[in-house]
Amino acid sequence: MYPSLHDSGSHLLTLSLHLLNRYARLARAHFVNGDKSLAMDALAKALRRPELENEIGLVGMLIEFQTEGKGLPEDMEQFKAVAKRLIEGDEESAKRMKDVKGLWYRLVVERYNATP
Repeated sequence: MYPSLHDSGSHLLTLSLHLLNRYARLARAHFVNGDKSLAMDALAKALRRPELENEIGLVGMLIEFQTEGKGLPEDMEQFKAVAKRLIEGDEESAKRMKDVKGLWYRLVVERYNATP
């Protein structure tokens, strides 16, 4: 007998939650051990996965690490400076964030590109 569509959907949701938790725990462990770079690498890797690219918890954690807990500035000039550093100014960050789409991309890159 084949599994029902509902069973398959439930399985995929469980798998996505498992992956989300795994990446979040890995990032937090790297961060606690003092390796912020590896923590951000783990989160960027997670956000490249289509099933995780819009996970607000992972995106929020990554932005928290990228901005040293400050979050994205509301002030547009400050935002542009932070976004530019994340996207192109810091070579390590630019390489890390290459090919990350989804929510992070919309919050940082699209907003950066949309402002004069």
